[in-house]
Amino acid sequence: MDNLFVIALQNGTMQLSILVGFHGSEIERMCFEAKRPMKSRRLLKQTWGGLLLTVALGVPHFASGEDEFAFGGTERSPLNIQRLSNEVDVQIDGVINESAWSEASEITDLRLVNRAVDDMPPIPHSTSVRVFYNDRGLYVAFVMEQPTESFVKIYSAPDGGSLARDFVTVAIDASGAGKYGFYFTQFLGGSTRDGQLQPEKFWRSNWDGAWYGRTTYDDKGWYAEFLIPWSILNMPHAESARSIGLLVSRKLAKSGDYYSWPAIHDAEQRFLSDLRPIVLQDVEPRAQLSLIPFVSSNIDMAGDDTDQRVGMDVFWRPTTNFQATGVLQPDFGTVEADDVIINLSFFETFFPEKRLFFTEGQELFNLVRPWGGNSFIVPFHSRRIGERRSLYGIVPTSVVDLPTGSDLTWAAKGVGEYGKWRYGLLTAWEDDLTVWSSGIRPQSYEIPGREFQVVRLLYEDETSGSLNLGLLSTSRQDSALGNAYSHTVNLNYATEDSKFGADARLSTSNVVNQATGFGGYVDLFFQTAPTRSHVVSIQSIDENLNLNALGFNARTDRTQLSYGYRFQDLDPQRFRAVHTSIGVVGSFNSDGRRTGTNISVSRDFNLQQLHVASIKIDLQPSYLNDSVAYQRAKFEARTTLAVDGNWSTDNTQPLYYSLNTGYRMGVVEGGFFYTGGSLTYQPIENFRLNFAFSKGWRDGWVRIRAPNRFTRFHSWGPRASLYSEYFFTPRQQVRVDFQWQTIQAKGVEHYMLTAGSDKLVSTGPAGPDRPDNFASSGLKLQLRYRWTIAPMSNLYLVFTETGYSTVITDNSMVSTLRELLRDADTVNFAAKFRYRFGN
Repeated sequence: MDNLFVIALQNGTMQLSILVGFHGSEIERMCFEAKRPMKSRRLLKQTWGGLLLTVALGVPHFASGEDEFAFGGTERSPLNIQRLSNEVDVQIDGVINESAWSEASEITDLRLVNRAVDDMPPIPHSTSVRVFYNDRGLYVAFVMEQPTESFVKIYSAPDGGSLARDFVTVAIDASGAGKYGFYFTQFLGGSTRDGQLQPEKFWRSNWDGAWYGRTTYDDKGWYAEFLIPWSILNMPHAESARSIGLLVSRKLAKSGDYYSWPAIHDAEQRFLSDLRPIVLQDVEPRAQLSLIPFVSSNIDMAGDDTDQRVGMDVFWRPTTNFQATGVLQPDFGTVEADDVIINLSFFETFFPEKRLFFTEGQELFNLVRPWGGNSFIVPFHSRRIGERRSLYGIVPTSVVDLPTGSDLTWAAKGVGEYGKWRYGLLTAWEDDLTVWSSGIRPQSYEIPGREFQVVRLLYEDETSGSLNLGLLSTSRQDSALGNAYSHTVNLNYATEDSKFGADARLSTSNVVNQATGFGGYVDLFFQTAPTRSHVVSIQSIDENLNLNALGFNARTDRTQLSYGYRFQDLDPQRFRAVHTSIGVVGSFNSDGRRTGTNISVSRDFNLQQLHVASIKIDLQPSYLNDSVAYQRAKFEARTTLAVDGNWSTDNTQPLYYSLNTGYRMGVVEGGFFYTGGSLTYQPIENFRLNFAFSKGWRDGWVRIRAPNRFTRFHSWGPRASLYSEYFFTPRQQVRVDFQWQTIQAKGVEHYMLTAGSDKLVSTGPAGPDRPDNFASSGLKLQLRYRWTIAPMSNLYLVFTETGYSTVITDNSMVSTLRELLRDADTVNFAAKFRYRFGN
């Protein structure tokens, strides 16, 4: 491209581009096929000698070979929208009949963004989006034509359910610079979803805002109204005029097509930075103060104990660029239980956060890995606060009835912005814990509560591309087990067109009685075409890194190199889309031994009928296995092959299902075969029933049983789940959730690892004289009623029963299930009511 010269002149929405280059150079191969809503039109193309001159009018978009270059890209000129009086009378009821809507700015040019990159036609059904604002907030109304026979109207809980229904979304880049944003979604029928946006395309639903919306429909189509108050948005300070980004979109579920304005294609890496700038005049949101008192009661039916609490959440936003949140006497009683997972490995299971205080406004503390996938290093994991405490070495082993968690007396966090800096502080205090020993004379032990602090500092510069440099530090003060600290530095850079990016992170831990540990990674991202991308990564964790005081790292002593390739064919001949991924991963320990190599290929086929078929093949050459007996022993594993397949039908239908099956070779002998599926029935908009079942059989499962001694097991067992939802209204729901998993294992053969050798040597089969059998079963049953009375105001009634057992009763799965239900470990009934007061 060195021999290309470009002159671009713009007036409003029209752009004149003059391109001059040499005959036979890249410019001659450039394609002027428009891939944007405003199509580029060639007006002149002439060659004199070796000089090529092209003049184009419009918004040009060029493609060269495998690379795509966008001069101007998505339309980014600021758009002035209508400002109306603060006295405007608009009822947010889904009926677009007030006179204010006729004065509002109108958007009609929504384009298809999830099909072929080179063709983004306008939406086939008339769609008018009307927008205006005043000092209170942003008002948006959708007026949409659509045949009623194509409606897909399904209720769901707030932020819950799939997106396979008709819906509209308003996305806002509140920073005006692609740093952070918010989205607000309404589904046909009245269900809602909201959350936060992080660069460039992370949609997080763990945020709730006090906004207002309603939908209606008739025989012509459907309608949606939004009021998004400025007071719920983080926004930089501005003296008079300010600019924020806006996107409006609509999903037609029957066709699976997604339309938006501006037209940002799903294949593009940029999203938040490409929202259309809109200019707001003299908008300075008023200070927000919200008080959310709550009362709760938890009845432990198994332990015959009752706990009542009265507390309050406080949200205070004195300015647009700072918010403080606090909670007094917080009630973290379960309203949504964790999934049943029987974990028989040496690695801890990662459970997501579900507690309201920690999920809201948490985006600044959650470090994302935009291109490298999952990370072994999570610097801050809020589930550590209030979790069940390890009292090993602190109290006698005779202590009984250890609580499942620790109560918190209070917690607070504040986040703010100053220029190019964002900052955050989170702190929480646990209550003291009292435990009792067993015996004739029980004795009590007082365990002091712990203190937690998290500090976050982030520098962001959008001058040329995107540059983020941040620090996150955590502290756990524990007088019983000792203090623990960690520090993480992260760096993220992306070019202005987001076709190249780099992401790096370095963490260090300092835990009492442990050596200082280090770990980190570097990811490099390349996009060589709109539908082709590459990621090269290196990640290393030394044997001393321990972030588990207030973070999460399941294992240590690993250096991993990886390469990933992704290709999206969005306009194939026989399918809607085909997605292909290729990955190569190599892992090594501190001795330089290879502890894993994976070569994987996967393809997803999206059919025209909205069915999806996928297949994945994974080859793992022989390696040194250090995970079966983590930090105890290592042995040489054979080359293994795994094949997985899945089939899913159109989930907009009243009845849809999925099937999956696969086979994996064992690390020594034998293998693992599994099959399963799910069935969902939703005959009407306010009822859904889902049943999922799977079963696995394996005769190659190796587990350590004693130092340097292993057993290979033949195991089997079902995993089943059933949930049903019924909605009285879009804001009142009853849900029944049942999960059950059972594993029964019988020893097949014994092995030993001799000194100085990495090979497992068989010591004979398991039998009556050398048995090695075990079983494990877990169950969760929950009945939950939720009523959303108003934004951030709810009533919950929750019954939860959980049980675990290591015995298969009468060698029968049915008998075991009956025993778990009868002799549950926990039986709780919780009631919680909270109501929001404030602006």
